[in-house]
Amino acid sequence: MEITGKLKRILDVKIINDKLSKRQFVVEYDTDSKYPQLIPFDLFNEKCSLLDGFSSGDEIKVFYNMKGREWKKPGAGDVTYILSLTAWKIEKNSGEDIFAILPKFR
Repeated sequence: MEITGKLKRILDVKIINDKLSKRQFVVEYDTDSKYPQLIPFDLFNEKCSLLDGFSSGDEIKVFYNMKGREWKKPGAGDVTYILSLTAWKIEKNSGEDIFAILPKFR
């Protein structure tokens, strides 16, 4: 899957343990709307460096996997559903609309 938007925030890398590190970032999507959406993404391990060279405000395209799972709170029996958006590639978006540069056909 992919989404294009403005890079709103980049968080620091968190070391979970000696084999796992995690970095989050937020993309502002649908910026022309009255209610733009703020979408959080995760990066893991060597992918944490994908954000190096990017800054807040950059227009980007994020390629990601979406995963969902069920989690039961121990002892309570309550069920929670968790959604994860894990990025695996990030590009700067040129912002160039391909239809604006193609000749118009009549």
